[in-house]
Amino acid sequence: MHLKNSVGHEAVWFWLWFLLDRCARKLIAVLGVIALGLTPGASDVVTSDNDIATILDANRIASGGDAWKGKSTLETVFDCAGQGLTGTTTSVIDLKSGAFVESYEIGPTKGANGWDGETAWMKDVSGAVTLQGGGDKGALAVNQAYRYANAWWRK
Repeated sequence: MHLKNSVGHEAVWFWLWFLLDRCARKLIAVLGVIALGLTPGASDVVTSDNDIATILDANRIASGGDAWKGKSTLETVFDCAGQGLTGTTTSVIDLKSGAFVESYEIGPTKGANGWDGETAWMKDVSGAVTLQGGGDKGALAVNQAYRYANAWWRK
């Protein structure tokens, strides 16, 4: 910000703006903290393990309930079209461990990725499989496996 009232007063205007800006930021921060304090948190909504069990059981029932019992594998195949390309995507999931393979053939390209229960991996267009040990690849694969296996339903 560059305000100038008259020669030599430029610094005064700068410091005035600087202090007002800092005060405004502090006020916004204080108001934010007050607003968060007035918002009920998750701990206020779910008060016991029984509430959590009830919520998870309702989720299980809404997702098919006992129809999942005895099932070990889920395979889904989808046709897809977009951006002038058509193809197929396939997912195969081990419902017990969460291990999975997701593959695609869309237009001239194909590939896959998955988690075998220990290691995340990907398969590129040439068919070469590369283990994915760097960054957050392993953690993301374990997270995906947990959700695919519906592990939150287990007691």
